Amino acid sequence: MKVVQRGIMNILPGKMAEAMTLLDKHMAIVSRLLKIPREKFPMRTYRPFIGGGDSLHTVIIEVEWDSLSKMSDFFEKMMADQEMQGLTSKWGEVEKSHQVEILMLM
Repeated sequence: MKVVQRGIMNILPGKMAEAMTLLDKHMAIVSRLLKIPREKFPMRTYRPFIGGGDSLHTVIIEVEWDSLSKMSDFFEKMMADQEMQGLTSKWGEVEKSHQVEILMLM
């Protein structure tokens, strides 16, 4: 069963450039761990074009996984990675909030 992982990040005012730098570093680690070029990793990044609330400071990331178990296996590997652990602690300086959804394709 395919699943979509969607992260909705609300970035603190004035921290968008720093957040994009962290996201770029995050994706470099993901690419290394998956052993695939970044451009082949099935991730889409969005910023709301029109929307309510704080759309100017919102980043939405979607990744499609072939199964929930493949996603889970990858996250276990990612969270054990020393470089990712160091990067993870820096997100608190730029994020106001971060919500993660796991969606089932219909």
